[in-house]
Amino acid sequence: MAQKKKVGIITFHASHNYGSMLQAYALQQVILGMGHDCEIINFRTERQREFYRPMFMRGEFIDRLKRSVVYAPYISAWRKKHRLFECFLNEKYHLSHGEYATLEELECAGLNYDVYISGSDQIWNTRAFDFDWAYLLPFAGSSRRVAYAPSMGPVPFQSISSEDKAKKMADLLGHYDCISVREQQTRKMVTQLTGRDCAVVLDPTLLISPEVWSEMAGDTPLIKGDYIFLYTPWYDENVYMEAGKISNQSQMPVINSLLHTELLLNLKIMRQHFNFHLTTGPIEFLNLCKFAKYTIGRSFHLAAFSIIFRKPFYAVEGMKDSRVIDLLRLTGLEQRGIDVSSNFSKIPLTVEYDAAHHQLSSARELSLEWLHKSLS
Repeated sequence: MAQKKKVGIITFHASHNYGSMLQAYALQQVILGMGHDCEIINFRTERQREFYRPMFMRGEFIDRLKRSVVYAPYISAWRKKHRLFECFLNEKYHLSHGEYATLEELECAGLNYDVYISGSDQIWNTRAFDFDWAYLLPFAGSSRRVAYAPSMGPVPFQSISSEDKAKKMADLLGHYDCISVREQQTRKMVTQLTGRDCAVVLDPTLLISPEVWSEMAGDTPLIKGDYIFLYTPWYDENVYMEAGKISNQSQMPVINSLLHTELLLNLKIMRQHFNFHLTTGPIEFLNLCKFAKYTIGRSFHLAAFSIIFRKPFYAVEGMKDSRVIDLLRLTGLEQRGIDVSSNFSKIPLTVEYDAAHHQLSSARELSLEWLHKSLS
C-alpha cells in the first residue's frame, strides 16, 4: 500500500465559475479516494474576489449606487447566486486552515504538505485576469511538486506574452517533479519552454463517475419541461445566434444562467425570448445540464458535463479552442463543434455516446494511474 501523503492543491477553487469550482472539487475527491489527506490551499487574490462580487457591489460608492438602480430587479437573485458559490466553497471543499491573498502570504504561512499540486483549469494562462505566479508553486520549498492537468488557455502560444514571462515560467516549471497538462497545445508549450515532455491527462471532472455527478445534480429538475441550456462565461453573439436557431427549430425555450456586464446586452437577450435562471451555483449548473434537452455554449466544462450526462450539445467554434479540441477528438465528437460559417441544419440533434464513454473510460484509467504514481 502506498504511503499516505499530505497533499495541498492550488487552483481556481474560489472562482465563481462553474467549471473552475467543480474541477477543484473533483480533483480533491479523487485524491481523498486514493487514501491521502488532501486540502485545497485557500488562495484568493483580491482581484479575483472583487471580480466575482455581484456587479452592484463592485467599484466606488457612486458606481455601486448606479448599478443598484439599473439592476434592481435582479439584486435578490444575484445575492442568492453569490451565496450558492460561497456555500459550495465552504461546504464541499476541505480547505486549508488559513486564507491567503498574495504569494508573499503563502511564502510566510509555514505550509507543510508532502506534495503540492498545481490543479487543473486555466491556472497557467498568464493572460487570465486572476493569473498569479503562486499557481506555479514557488512557495513549495523542498516538497514534491506535481502539476495535474493545468491549462494555458484556448491558445497557449499566445498566453505567454513576453520574454520575461517565458523565462520565469520556464524556471518555475523546472522545479516540478511531475508535470501533466490538459491539452496537447499546452504540452507543446511546456516542452518548448523546458525541453521536457509531459503527459496529457483528463480534466478532473472526467475522473469522477457520471453517477456521482448525477446524484449531486439531484433528481428534480429546476426547470419544468423541455429546454435548451445556454452557457458561455462571456457574451458571444455567435452562441446566442445559434441558440436562437435551435430554439426555433425545436420550439423550446433557452435558459441562460448569467447576466452580462452591459445592461443593453441583457435587454437584447430578453428580447430574443431567452430566459434567465440567475440563482445558479455549481450544483444548480449540474442540474441544468442533467435535465436539458440540448446544451450550447463556448465552455469546456459545459461540453464535458454534456458528455457526462449524455446530452446533445453544440460547442460553438469548439474546433478553434485548444481546450475543447482534445475533448472532442478523444470522444470522437468533432461534429459537435459548430463552425458558425457552416450549415447548422446538417448537424444532427442526437448523439451516440457509447463509443465516447468507452474512450473516456480508457483515458480515465490512464489519468488516474498517472496521478497515483505522481503522488507516490
